[in-house]
Amino acid sequence: MKYLKFCNLFIFIFLFFVNISFSIEIYVDIPIFKPVIKKLYPDVVFKEKNECEIGFYNGLKEIEKRDNFYDYTYGIDNLIYTKGKKVNWYVYTSFSGYKKCIKNIARILSLNFPKKSEMIESNLKKIILHIEKIEEGIKRKKTVCFKNGDRFDYLLNDLGIHFINVDKYFVYKEPAYRYLHLKKVYFFNPPDDFLKKQLQSRGYEIVEINIKDDEEWPIYLKRIAEVIING
Repeated sequence: MKYLKFCNLFIFIFLFFVNISFSIEIYVDIPIFKPVIKKLYPDVVFKEKNECEIGFYNGLKEIEKRDNFYDYTYGIDNLIYTKGKKVNWYVYTSFSGYKKCIKNIARILSLNFPKKSEMIESNLKKIILHIEKIEEGIKRKKTVCFKNGDRFDYLLNDLGIHFINVDKYFVYKEPAYRYLHLKKVYFFNPPDDFLKKQLQSRGYEIVEINIKDDEEWPIYLKRIAEVIING
């Protein structure tokens, strides 16, 4: 009996360390990528910058010089620039940009863990098909909107939604746009209180759209798209 208990204990310890040995410790700067990384490589443990084996970051936002850190925005073209001629780094807020980031992450995981590359590639295909199915569910139509902020500009471009930027000077230009009969202004960044009051005094409804990382990202993008398309 004692021998049997010892064997069971040994097997448990062995399996525990085998399981640990296959897990990888990853850092990613934006939480929305955690669920999809978990789908690509289920045995992952998320860590802080200084504790990880591999790190993923947005190279359009900042440069990370550590050898084990990789830019998941690598190769993304058609970049959008702000009025200050700075690159808009929210590329993952469009379906095409999000898919490109995921493919880059999958490629790096496969290169670093070649024994798991077949599994990663298989999981990647399922993920991309799932995202494309969600994207195909959007009923697109020609749309124009007023918006403030640049967080979802890539999504608007992806869907062919034309937009007019609303800034502190908009109230002076606003009469020229009345023929569009638009009554809503979508704020992609936290709204400035003064601008918000100016718009509300002219009868505009303020719709705040913020980054959410507690919902499946493609579904959230679809929901934002439908809110804007349906007005």
